[in-house]
Amino acid sequence: MSGLIDTSDSVFSASWLLTIIAVWHFYSWRLAGQTLFEPYGLFLLAATLFNAGQGILEALHLNEDGILSAEDLSPALIVQALYLVALGLASLHFGALVALATGRAKRLRQTPPAPDWRLRRVAATRLVGYACLVLSVAPLFFVLQDALTIAFTQGYAALFGRPLSELLPSSVQILANFVMPGAMFAIAGSNRKKVPVAVGSAFLLVYAGSMLAVGSRSATVMSLVAFAWTYNHWVRRLPRGAILAAGAILLATFPLIHAIRDTPGSWQNSSEVLQDVVSEQNPLIAAVSEMGGTLKTVAHTIRLIPSVRPFDLGTSYAYAASTILPNVGWQIHPANAHGLLADWLVWAVRPAMALVGGGLGFSFLAEAYANFGWFGLIPTVALMGYFMARLSVWGTSDDDPAKFALNATFLAFVLFFPRQESASFVRGLAWYSFLPYAAVSLIAERRSQRRRLVMNTAAA
Repeated sequence: MSGLIDTSDSVFSASWLLTIIAVWHFYSWRLAGQTLFEPYGLFLLAATLFNAGQGILEALHLNEDGILSAEDLSPALIVQALYLVALGLASLHFGALVALATGRAKRLRQTPPAPDWRLRRVAATRLVGYACLVLSVAPLFFVLQDALTIAFTQGYAALFGRPLSELLPSSVQILANFVMPGAMFAIAGSNRKKVPVAVGSAFLLVYAGSMLAVGSRSATVMSLVAFAWTYNHWVRRLPRGAILAAGAILLATFPLIHAIRDTPGSWQNSSEVLQDVVSEQNPLIAAVSEMGGTLKTVAHTIRLIPSVRPFDLGTSYAYAASTILPNVGWQIHPANAHGLLADWLVWAVRPAMALVGGGLGFSFLAEAYANFGWFGLIPTVALMGYFMARLSVWGTSDDDPAKFALNATFLAFVLFFPRQESASFVRGLAWYSFLPYAAVSLIAERRSQRRRLVMNTAAA
């Protein structure tokens, strides 16, 4: 890539280019009649904060210690990483705009559904939501109890790198995750009735509150964002000012949670820790800076591939797709046996951190580069943008609560994908989004067939 990029370019100019592209993305999405408070808009925001956050702060002179100051990376490599992020985000948004145009054309050709169709879908969506909650309630209790006990007695870091003998069975965690579709499908199918809204909200808020107490910021934010979007659409419109304020407050707590979560019992001294955090740096800037640290995974990936490791040529995506299959018939799932790119990177860059179960995360843009290089990055990420936006348009194109709940559930899993790799969300899409949606469609169709049979019998 050194032949394509003039490495004498400054980090500052590359950061400004990335910032201009990011601003244009949000502005163009608004010009297209869309908002940030929907699945693709929220994913774009997360992708920008995680991958471009450090560059935006650098352009605004808000990086007090310089961009990626703690990393041993050359300015030339950082410039390449910034350009790769700019190219990747531009490709993502191009794919999304194409999906928006094609989705609107298809929507104009659709025939409005019959009123009784919607009533059947609402009832079936609510029923599937209740079923998922019942399925998850006992496993969720054990998962939360285990996580809270470990976090409060040993610290957040102790949750990682534990021996297999100390972990709950994977089936328990799989069933516990059904709390997410349970809450989303129950609320979307509530038809604004208080009981399903209250039940779904209670489960979701207990889960989010527990994850916050544990110190898992990603699980907390993703579940709350998906919940707020669903509640806003199906129950009551939330004031946009309140949403922005809540988001800013939650974002500002990230440095505080990071500072205290690894010390057992430190919540008791959280006010003192908060004063120390605020005195060091503006919490919002600190949060964006930390999230933007994902850029280092892009830089290290460029540095190591293909010089140390060859391009994957689609292998990581193939193994990610294999996670749809349950871990039955083998002791270790093929995706885990093959190894994740995130695990490879932390062992290559920070072996001491890897030894204790730590990690650097990864980036969906770094994964695209790791598979197909600079030029393969463009179509790969454009297809992701097309899929994300097309799914979003499809889920909100009519008054189908099941489609909406599918999108909301997927949102709760995919928002962290910008700083991970594809293996992190495939199950969330297949098991917890499409599977409950298929159940709704099956139940609604069976009820429709039964109704037609009764009418035909009565007519005869």
